[in-house]
Amino acid sequence: MTMPTPLCPYRMQVHHIHRETPDVWTLSLINHDFYPYQAGQYALVSIRNGSETLRAYTISSTPGLSEFITLTVRRIAGGAGSEWLTGEVKVGDYLWLSEAQGEFSCENLSSENYLLMAAGCGVTPIMAMRRWLAKHRPQADVQVIYNVRSPQDVIFADEWRHYPVTLVAENNATHGFIAGRLSREILAAVPEIASRTVMTCGPAPYMTLVEQEVKALGVKEFYQEVFFTPSAAPSTDGLKFTTLQPVREFYSPVGSTLLAALESNGVPVNAACRAGRAEEKVHQAFNAPCPGFIQHKGFSHAHQQPGHNHRARQPKRGQPSQDPQNNQQRRNYLAQQHAVGDKLRDTMRGQHSFNAAHTAKQLMQAVEQHQAAYRQAQQKFSQIVFI
Repeated sequence: MTMPTPLCPYRMQVHHIHRETPDVWTLSLINHDFYPYQAGQYALVSIRNGSETLRAYTISSTPGLSEFITLTVRRIAGGAGSEWLTGEVKVGDYLWLSEAQGEFSCENLSSENYLLMAAGCGVTPIMAMRRWLAKHRPQADVQVIYNVRSPQDVIFADEWRHYPVTLVAENNATHGFIAGRLSREILAAVPEIASRTVMTCGPAPYMTLVEQEVKALGVKEFYQEVFFTPSAAPSTDGLKFTTLQPVREFYSPVGSTLLAALESNGVPVNAACRAGRAEEKVHQAFNAPCPGFIQHKGFSHAHQQPGHNHRARQPKRGQPSQDPQNNQQRRNYLAQQHAVGDKLRDTMRGQHSFNAAHTAKQLMQAVEQHQAAYRQAQQKFSQIVFI
């Protein structure tokens, strides 16, 4: 019997699996409870139904239109999540998902003219939004450009027949495809492109090119969702993160949010908001007591609450007794711990953008400074017996 994890409380059963391309599958899931989400959002999936490995996948279905909750996954050699989902999970199995997350959605935009652009598996949120716009904004002028490696790599091939789309194939282009890669000429052919809201998703190099070209053509409203493909080997690129409980180090791509970095590496975060307001999510995670930085040897904030009574633990053999001097040292130590934790949370609350590399660097420098102060206090009073 599988059980929920702190970050993935929604249980869904696999109804059927459809092969989209030679290396992409769509899993259609039955959810017995109401699962709120917006077109374009993603969810964390508990890999092998455990809390150690989490992976983020776009919800490729469209709320109110799709019969099932669907995840569309490309199999990546050595990928812990994709190989399990596309090779081992079968019909009837259960998956555990998080609440829907992310800001990349057209539902809250008021534009009537869109250019939706995708490359590879980046088409999953694009298709979800294309369906939503057709249903809820039928008057909207929606253009789509979809880049693939070859015609056989088109995801949702049958469904695209119902919507106008420009298909660009890098290799083996056939009838109905533009041969080559995305170019300014292709973009310039889009009617009134400068007045359109451009929404795009795909690999990082593709995203860089798209942003440069559409802005050069006068586009003012631009939204993107970048796909980071996890490598089989542990990465040492990007920003380095350190947690104290448990003691771990991991890396995350520059540009990812702090919350995404923690969750994708299996670090539990008590974040309340999952509707896409990134700053609120990060602030919520650090508004509560921060156990990774202020708890030590069984001490927690409960010990400081008025009226909270605990029996004193007897000192072990070889350790100092609880005399008045040690009690004063203990109080000094606890006060220093609280000061370190408070300064750290204040530093984190003051950072309003975790997507800028320089801001993240400043944040990590502050974390390292406060961690050093914590370790010094910990070493100095490591022999004190705590109540």
